[in-house]
Amino acid sequence: MVKPLTVSELRNDDKIVGPQRVKGGSMRVPIKCGRCNHRWSTEATRYRHGEGCRPCSLSKPLTVSDLRNGDKIVGPQRLKGRFPQRQLHAPLKCGKCGYHWTSLAVVYRKRRGCPRCGRKARGIKC
Repeated sequence: MVKPLTVSELRNDDKIVGPQRVKGGSMRVPIKCGRCNHRWSTEATRYRHGEGCRPCSLSKPLTVSDLRNGDKIVGPQRLKGRFPQRQLHAPLKCGKCGYHWTSLAVVYRKRRGCPRCGRKARGIKC
């Protein structure tokens, strides 16, 4: 059964700005960002699992709570590109193998970690 999003589940002063509709077996919800007033439509389950406003997520720096596996931020995070496509790049060091790499903050948050460890896990030589 498809469950509609409730007001108590909203974050960051986001608002539901229209009727929720069932489309293709999922509940689509029109949302307005409470920070930048960007409007988008998403599935209720995706919003519940952390999907939010894309322009805000692209420019939000990584924090210690975002890091996993002992990874560390090893330098200043820098914006690259122009608004609204600005993207924050973070210099990182793997907590397992010590590899240094730069990642988009939004990509790192989507559960992609160290590229070297990822290649080893898939059996690809570095």
